[in-house]
Parts: sequence; structure tokens; C-alpha cells
Amino acid sequence: MIKSMTGYGKAICASNNMDISVEIKSVNSRYLDFFPKTPRALNAFDDELSKLIKKNCVRGRVTLMCSIDYHESAKSGLTLNMDKIREYVKVAEVIQTELNTDISVTVDQLMKLQEIYSPDEKDDFTEELKETFFNAVKDAIAQLDKIRNAEGNNLKKDLETRLKNVETYVSQIELKSSEHRGEDFKRYKQRITELIEDVSLDEQRLLQEVAIIAEKKDISEEIVRLGSHIQLYNTYFDDIEYAGRKMNFMLQEMGREVNTIGSKTDQIEVSHLVVSVKDELEKMREQVQNIL
Repeated sequence: MIKSMTGYGKAICASNNMDISVEIKSVNSRYLDFFPKTPRALNAFDDELSKLIKKNCVRGRVTLMCSIDYHESAKSGLTLNMDKIREYVKVAEVIQTELNTDISVTVDQLMKLQEIYSPDEKDDFTEELKETFFNAVKDAIAQLDKIRNAEGNNLKKDLETRLKNVETYVSQIELKSSEHRGEDFKRYKQRITELIEDVSLDEQRLLQEVAIIAEKKDISEEIVRLGSHIQLYNTYFDDIEYAGRKMNFMLQEMGREVNTIGSKTDQIEVSHLVVSVKDELEKMREQVQNIL
């Protein structure tokens, strides 16, 4: 089943001493771009977090935001990071001076900043912090996946409809080309006859020249390859692997075949159908950019 790169997940996990909230947002990107915004207390887990996101998200621009709310009982086991508090106060004073305002930072506002707390050595919450954090991350990823799957299902329906349209247009191109093959042969023969009006050329040689032109204008090979591409593309909808790149590549191949047909044909009706196919392929390409 195809999966979208767009999604959102949020989870809150509680433990004895803290509540941790995690939000994950993902949008389409060619590669995996991960941007964590976490409190300093979680910096030690950055590598493990990146590996977990890479394993589960694979591609996309992924932003993770996290906040820690220590329980009142846990704060007795915390010490204040006075250096950090002084930094915040100094920044607030600069802002106050620049904006020429009397508004100042209150103690209550400072106490809400998680980075001003540090655990006492005798009350180290590292293991609890890690376990609670990654439980929240995994739950948020699960929520993200639900939305990605739902979006992927919507994309699948749209792409299946457009692929069916492409298949119909290609069948019409094949039919129109077949219907006019005899007329095209006669027209090529007439053109050559007019061009070499003053040149002596036997009928057999003339037919050979016409056949060469007709072969250069023939689009049957392109039609066969397009049919093969469409058939293969259909298999990607239920691909257990990530299908976005495969679909994108196959659309490029279909585009090449359609461009060749457009350059070969002399029939107005076929030219119009080629434009319709290109339009559908372009819309499919835009959708595929968001598929994992």
C-alpha cells in the first residue's frame, strides 16, 4: 500500500516524575531531512532518535517538537541552573531596552522553562526520561503513520483514475493510428510522387521509399511499451516497498514514449490525444512527489 510523506502525529506519555509531549510533522522532500526541536536534557539521545526516525519515516522533511513537564514531586529532586537563568534574564533585558518597554520577565515565566532545571545526582531521572521520551516518540510516529496511510489511500484513488484515463487515451491513439494507416501510406506515396515528378522511378522503388517513411512514422512499438509501463505501474499501488521513486521513474519513461508518438504522428486527432496524455502524466507526477 502506498504511503504519503505528509502527516502529523502527537503523543503524551507520563511517568512517575514527568509528562513528555511529542509532535511530529512531515511534508514531502526528495530525501529525509530531520529537524528535532527538543530540550537540552534530551540531547544525549539525538543519535538514537535520528536512527528511529530514519527507520520509520524513510523520506520527507520531518520536524519533531518535544516538551517536558516535570511533576511537582520531581522538582524537589532538581536544582536550578543559575547560569541558564541569567542568560534568559539578560536576553529579556536587551529586548526590554530595544523595545523601550516596562514589560519584564516574571519568576513564574522563568519557572516554566524546562532548561533551567537540572537533576540532582542523587535523583538522576536519565533512564526514566529516556524511556518516557521514546515511548512518546513511538506513539507519535504511530499517529503519523495513520495519517500517512490515509493520505496515501487518497493519492492511490486519484492516481488509479488518472492512469485509467491514460490507458484509455493510449487505446484511442492505437485505434486512430490503425484506422488511418492505409490513408497515410497513400498520402506518403502521393507526396513522393509530387516531389520526384521529373525523376524516373519505377513503381517497386517508389513503394520501397514509401514503406521506409511509413516505418519511421509507425508508433506501434511506442504503444506496446506504453502498455507495458502502464501494467507495471499498476503493480506499484500495492508494493510493500516504498513506491514513490519507482512511480516517478516510470512516469518519466511513459513521458518519453508519448513525446516520441507526438513527434512521429501526422494526425491531428492523435496529436490532441497526446496532449491529453501529457496533461494526465503531469498531474500524476505532481501527486507522486508526495508518495513515500
